[in-house]
Amino acid sequence: MAAISSWGTDADGTLAWGDCLPVEPVLHRRATLVDLLDRVLDRGVVLQADVVITLAGVPLVGASLRLALAGMETMTRYGVLTDWDQRIRQAAQGTATVASPLAAGESLLMTMPGSYWHSRDNWKAWRPGTIYLTDRHLLVLRKNQPEALLEVALGDIQALGLHHGALAGTDSELPELWLWPATGEPARLRARDPEALKQALAAAASQQGRVLTESHPSFTELAGPAAEVTDVVVDEVMWYRVPAGRALGPTWRRGRLLLTTDRLCWVYSFDDRVLFEARLADLTGAAVEVRDLDGLVGRRPVLVVSHNGSAHHDAALFCTAPPDAEALAAWAEAIRSALPEPQRTSPAVPVPGA
Repeated sequence: MAAISSWGTDADGTLAWGDCLPVEPVLHRRATLVDLLDRVLDRGVVLQADVVITLAGVPLVGASLRLALAGMETMTRYGVLTDWDQRIRQAAQGTATVASPLAAGESLLMTMPGSYWHSRDNWKAWRPGTIYLTDRHLLVLRKNQPEALLEVALGDIQALGLHHGALAGTDSELPELWLWPATGEPARLRARDPEALKQALAAAASQQGRVLTESHPSFTELAGPAAEVTDVVVDEVMWYRVPAGRALGPTWRRGRLLLTTDRLCWVYSFDDRVLFEARLADLTGAAVEVRDLDGLVGRRPVLVVSHNGSAHHDAALFCTAPPDAEALAAWAEAIRSALPEPQRTSPAVPVPGA
C-alpha cells in the first residue's frame, strides 16, 4: 500500500520522516493542475511504498520505496540535495562568463550564433557555439564550456563559398559557409546570416590586401575521401532504399545520386557518407518500374539499378519526392548511355503515363 508522510526536521535541521499515513483519495472538483503543481513545488510530497511479490503465497521479492518530490528551494530548506545544489551553482557561476576571444589590439568585426561541423575522432556532428570574426581570426566558441571549436587565422583562409546542405530528418536545406584554409581540410559553418558572414570575411580579407576566391565543395569533399570521385556527369537529390541492417529493415533516406564517368554513387545527406557505390563496369542495367513502396507511400515509380556489387546481386532502388517519372526515366537513360557497349542490352521498362 502506498502511504504519504509529513515533512519535518530534526534538531540539526535535516529532513525527518514523519508517521506514515494511508493515502485516502479525496475529490476536489475545484482543484486544477496548477494547484497541484503549486502544492508539490511549495510544500512537497513524500511518498512511501512497500511492495512484496509473492508466488503461490510465498513472498519472493520485497521492496521498500521512499520518494521526496518538491521544488529545489523546498528541498534545500529541509536539507535535501544541498551539496548537489551548491556544486551545480558553483559550476554555473564558473562557466557563466567566457573569457574574451580578443587578443591585445584585436578588433571584433562581427559575432552571431552558429554551429561548426565536427568530423574528427570518428565523430561527426554539428556543434553549436558563437561565431566571432575579428580583424585577425575567425573563431567558434562554446558558451557553456571555454572551448574553441574552430580557430583559424584570417590570413590562412584562401577561398570561401556557400553550399546548401540537407537538414537532418527533413526535406529542407540550410546554407553552409565553407572555408578553405591554406593547409588542412575545409571548415563548414552554419550561421544565423551566412551571407552576411561571407561578405564580412571578404571585406576583412580585402583590408589585408587579399581577395578570397569564390569556390564550392567538390564531390570528394562532400562525400568523404572514400569516394575518390571525379568528373560528375549528373547530380540530383534522390531518395535511396538503404538495405536492411542489424536492427532495422530497409529504410528510405534522402541524399544525392551522382553519376560520374566511372561510377554511380549515392551520398547520405545527414553525415555525407557514401552508402551506395558501384563502378559502371559492375552495373547490368537501369530501368523505371512502378512498385508498392509501403502502406503509407503507396505505388510510385522508382529507378531500378541492377548491379553485381552485392553478394546477392540485389538491385538498388531510387525515387524522387514528389514522384517524377520523367526525371527517373532521364536518369535511366543517362546510366544506360554511360555503360560500356556490351552492357547496354538491358531494355528500358516503359514509364506508366509517359
